[in-house]
Amino acid sequence: MGIDSASVQMHWQGKVIRTAVIIVAVLMTITASAHHSISALYDYTNVVKLKGTITSIRWINPHVQLKIKTINDNGDQEIWQLEASAVNLLRRIGLNRDAIKEGVIVVATGPTSRRGLKTMVASTIALENGDTYALFPGSAARAGLISSLPTVDGSTQRTKAEIEQDKKAAHGVFRVWSPRKVPGTDQGLGVAPWPLTKSALMVAAKYNPLVDDPALRCVPAGMPNLMDNPYPMRFYEEDGNIVMHFELNDTIRVIHMNDNRNEANNDPSPLGYSTGRWEGGELVVETNKINYPYFDDLGTPQSGNLKLFEHYRLSENDTRLDWEIVAVDPEIFTESVLLAGYMAWVPGEEVKPFNCTVPDGFSWQLEKGK
Repeated sequence: MGIDSASVQMHWQGKVIRTAVIIVAVLMTITASAHHSISALYDYTNVVKLKGTITSIRWINPHVQLKIKTINDNGDQEIWQLEASAVNLLRRIGLNRDAIKEGVIVVATGPTSRRGLKTMVASTIALENGDTYALFPGSAARAGLISSLPTVDGSTQRTKAEIEQDKKAAHGVFRVWSPRKVPGTDQGLGVAPWPLTKSALMVAAKYNPLVDDPALRCVPAGMPNLMDNPYPMRFYEEDGNIVMHFELNDTIRVIHMNDNRNEANNDPSPLGYSTGRWEGGELVVETNKINYPYFDDLGTPQSGNLKLFEHYRLSENDTRLDWEIVAVDPEIFTESVLLAGYMAWVPGEEVKPFNCTVPDGFSWQLEKGK
């Protein structure tokens, strides 16, 4: 099955047979499935409360880790391991780290392990003084523990002078963008039933999120899965090319501008080889030579023949960037797939270092999940 420009153009004319919309916003508009197979690890039909004392806390990405000492119904002492959102996201919602520290007595509420382990998501934590923090806002919303999600705005951590400097430096797409929810949708990448070939269905059925999810080992996401993440990213120019700097896993993606597509010396990689051009005010990108096993967070496979046709459109007031990606992979999909989302400009927001760290305990979680 070949790829012709006419079939790709049909997508931009709204004639695509199947469309799936990506929500790219955790915390801002987080879905509980998100990255790291949270839904696979924890049972949202079994939300519990645990009262105990924090014995340790690690402020790391992608998930803050806490351990609490509690007493069970039989009077026996237990140590539970809790997961919260990433440090970067908790900072953006203004979490006071001094309030949650070793020795503090808390009541943690959230879903527990599907495998009988003493682990849970710290959807919310309540202190003795009555203060309550949503340490995993998306999870808390899914469990019905909070009625609305907190506002995520990294600009609150910047000075007025820094924000004004950002406004002066921004031009066109070249600025920091924050993922936002697509209006009228509640789906995330991988939720839609993709039009898979028989062979792809067989491969997808073997996916075990407790073992196979690369994010559990801090392996950076490849394209197009990289676009489904809740963290800011920045466009900038370098050596005549366009660079997309994603906060997630400190990922750098290069779009080669005005390239003649001579790719003989470029080996396949998780992000692939991308060439771009301007069509009016729209950035058009074509990407191939992608070497990454999964199309989404649910283990949908993709082949080395995957090709992406990307469009990035700036709003008239330069505050919104809409993007669409047509994915063509005849080995995996029986027809082309359209992904779409948008990002917002928040002056003063910045791309922070991520420094992904594999959390303690994943080794035995994975072992039990096999």
